[in-house]
Amino acid sequence: SGAYEKCLDFGCGMGRLMAQMLPPFDMVVGVDISENNIRHAKKYLSEEDIDDNKYDLFEVSGVGCDIDVDYKFDFAYSTICLQHICVHDTRQNIFKDIYDLLKGGGQACFQMGTGYLPKIGGGDGSVAFQGDATWKDNHYDVAGTNSERDVFIPSAQDFPMIEEDFNEIGYEDVVFDIKESPHPENEHYHSSWLFIHCSKY
Repeated sequence: SGAYEKCLDFGCGMGRLMAQMLPPFDMVVGVDISENNIRHAKKYLSEEDIDDNKYDLFEVSGVGCDIDVDYKFDFAYSTICLQHICVHDTRQNIFKDIYDLLKGGGQACFQMGTGYLPKIGGGDGSVAFQGDATWKDNHYDVAGTNSERDVFIPSAQDFPMIEEDFNEIGYEDVVFDIKESPHPENEHYHSSWLFIHCSKY
């Protein structure tokens, strides 16, 4: 038995991080908007010899995390996902749904990108600024996710505004933790990862 009961992975992809969360959790639930990812996650977790009563998978619309379960989670997290959702209202809805799914005393960690100035190279060798989304933007016009228009958090000056959004939902003890990304040399991408830690009481 793990130290905690249940964990939620929003944007679980192919399930690799889910496998790493067993233990310390007794059960990990993954959600994703992609039917293919859910199918691959089932295959991957099965190949890792993880007992199928240790995990569950749900396909969701992506405008929330409205999964139908009769239990609450000790911990929820999301990695390499939410920076691709450039609609502020949608992200807030996801954060609220996850808050509702947490136990009292539960904790969450949401990863975003920070510390970069998005650029694209011009055809003549010049550099132009890419039209990425800021935290409060609602870009309903994008054709897809996965860097179509990533959310741009340039510096810690944005943290109080972001903390206010989380507090408005009900999260407390919001802490911002910056770590170097795996590819800090890539000037067209996030030079650092921002991990937003918060709690529900």
